[in-house]
Amino acid sequence: MSAPAWDLFRKEGIRTGTASWTDRSLLEPGLFYPSGVSKPDQRLAFYAEHFPIVEVDATYYALPSEKNSQSWAERTPDDFIFNVKAFSLMTQHSTNARGLPKDLRETLGEDVLDKPRIYPRDLPRDLIDETWTRFFAALRPLHEHHKLGAILFQFPEWFPPSRENREHVVKCGDRVAAELPGVACAIEFRNERWMSDDERRQRSFELLREHGLTYVCVDMPQGFPTSIPRSPKQRRRSRWCASTDVATTRGASGISTHTTSSATTTRPKN
Repeated sequence: MSAPAWDLFRKEGIRTGTASWTDRSLLEPGLFYPSGVSKPDQRLAFYAEHFPIVEVDATYYALPSEKNSQSWAERTPDDFIFNVKAFSLMTQHSTNARGLPKDLRETLGEDVLDKPRIYPRDLPRDLIDETWTRFFAALRPLHEHHKLGAILFQFPEWFPPSRENREHVVKCGDRVAAELPGVACAIEFRNERWMSDDERRQRSFELLREHGLTYVCVDMPQGFPTSIPRSPKQRRRSRWCASTDVATTRGASGISTHTTSSATTTRPKN
């Protein structure tokens, strides 16, 4: 591999890639994919020639399939890494009926199916538990091929710091550790109260550090309820995170930077 992103990884152990290989901006004719590269398998193979890592965003909208995971593993180099975004219901987001498998939809009443958006509170506990089980099961081919780097849990703006929500964050880490050993659990907040002052910031980082969770630093406009302030330490070090499994920066451009030293995530040096 002679692409700059692969060269950077080989020399410095830093992986760079985009949030999806099928982002609309990448699909514009002549921008990234050459003429004739239009099928999903062709696009992934071409992308993997240029970047050593990618974030899978489609899994937020619908549960992944084991078939797709196996296909992704087979179409990428041995040291390529996928970071996968958690399904919406796993992070207290809403989904629509189409985001659920057919057999799960058929267990729901019309009063739920007719809703434009379905929230976790609308669903029975056992159905939500089943979505977690299926999510992890579908990713096992990537895990078995050592190509699964992290599961990204991106929490919504209505997920403020509270005892219940902190427990849910810990639960996410516990489930990843139990289902996919060695895979990082990456946490991204979109409610500014998690990081709004020194005391809250310290408490949030202590929670992540105590449970071995990775903090995802987002490069975003400031001044909005969803804006997460950057800490002084983050401003000094662009590759910093509270728990040091994977250091990740996700910006408006869709670019992600991940610090690793091999196909499996490791602790970055200070």
